Amino acid sequence: MIALGQDIAAAFADSATSDEVACVLAAVEEAAQVAKVAAEAARLAALNPLVADVAAAKAAMDDALFRRDRLNEAARQLTEREGMLRKLEASNRRQAELTRLLTERADLERELGEMSGAIMRIANLVVRLDASDREIKAVGYHQVRPFPAGMPDVVGCLFAEVFAVDAFRNVARKFVIEDRADAA
Repeated sequence: MIALGQDIAAAFADSATSDEVACVLAAVEEAAQVAKVAAEAARLAALNPLVADVAAAKAAMDDALFRRDRLNEAARQLTEREGMLRKLEASNRRQAELTRLLTERADLERELGEMSGAIMRIANLVVRLDASDREIKAVGYHQVRPFPAGMPDVVGCLFAEVFAVDAFRNVARKFVIEDRADAA
């Protein structure tokens, strides 16, 4: 019983985990069942009219009932403690995952920010290709390719998407106009 009492106390320590509390709870519930049987046996023995030492029988019954009730209360409190620790541990896991995800997001944002020069170069090339297409059409040739031939598939795929091309055009217009205004 001393070891179980120490285990119960350890289950309420700040460092206890929900799994540790669950193990102690299982032991307490088992001990409570044994104490319940012992309390009933002590009660029946104390109520036996043939018992010579009634005071000792009553004391044994009271001790057994107290032990049973104390273990039941320990089980109740340990159940609450386990539930609280499980919620806390789940919250800590979610917080750690959120921290990891936010760190990853910040890295991606930084990496995207490092791409601004390449995006500006592509946007500038799109505007220059548009101007070239207009000049070619102005001399009467109307079969201009939608994107440069011989480009890697990834470039062809990008230029095949009207939305992507329009996005680069908008970037070029905004920043080329701003750059020209800044230069003036």
